[in-house]
Amino acid sequence: MTLRRNSTRLMQTLEKCDATTRIAENWHEFQRSNVRVLGIDINTNSTGLVVLNESGKLDHCDKISTASLCNSDIVSIGHRIEEILIQTRDKLQGAQQLIQPDKPIVWFIGIEDFMRAFVAGRFHTKGLIQLAQLNGIVSYSCWQNFDAKPTHYHPTLARSYFGLSKPSVKSKTDNFSKQLIKDIVLEYVQDLDPLIRQSMTSTRTGRPTEQNYDIADAYIIALYTYFQRFQDQIQCDELLLSAFIREYGNRLNEVKKSVEAKRVAIMTAEQQEHYLRNCFANAVELWFKKNYMQILSSH
Repeated sequence: MTLRRNSTRLMQTLEKCDATTRIAENWHEFQRSNVRVLGIDINTNSTGLVVLNESGKLDHCDKISTASLCNSDIVSIGHRIEEILIQTRDKLQGAQQLIQPDKPIVWFIGIEDFMRAFVAGRFHTKGLIQLAQLNGIVSYSCWQNFDAKPTHYHPTLARSYFGLSKPSVKSKTDNFSKQLIKDIVLEYVQDLDPLIRQSMTSTRTGRPTEQNYDIADAYIIALYTYFQRFQDQIQCDELLLSAFIREYGNRLNEVKKSVEAKRVAIMTAEQQEHYLRNCFANAVELWFKKNYMQILSSH
């Protein structure tokens, strides 16, 4: 049963349950878990990778150039990317062992998905197949070498989470429109974490190189993955969940004439629990979208 939810009611309910305190406690626990989040933007010519630490701050970034390899030689391109990923893993785990030898890194991995749906005439089929093959090779490599199954996120989904979208101007071509959003993302990432500027390169005319955009896209995927994993932890907080379900039920009783309250009232107990759990998950996501900058700046 699909119902339209009242975002204001969801947020007010969560805040009434002292969510800020509970999330702060979970935040400190999350930081102690020695998490590293790897974000990857895969391309046949250049791949960007970013690693964020347990606080969501930049730990490492790199750009992997495979332009010298033939685009059709997907296995060799995948092998080159795997080599750099393993070097990155060993470097960071080696540094970690010097500090806490008995506490290994817990990896989470997000990979930029290359498409939501196929639209005839909009994609070069051969290039799309090659990218899909490469995505699969790198994804499996990550699972084997980091002991973490990657999650794939479409870039539009990740960007919208941080309020990044194309400006409302009429663009003459799709390429112009794509360049606009690429520049918006790059500027946002550089402002959010100035450390990443040290890895950026420019052309002789002062324009950012294409590899900069790969790193910026990988950063957005890594940061989105970071918050998704943290949200997962919050949604497992039984104390906060129980308080939310109680409070939300009370609020629905106060608005019995609303469509939502009427529909919930005729649900079975099992359906109500499922619905209220979904409301809780929705409320947590809304809270994070509103407060993620506060989380990043708190450490």
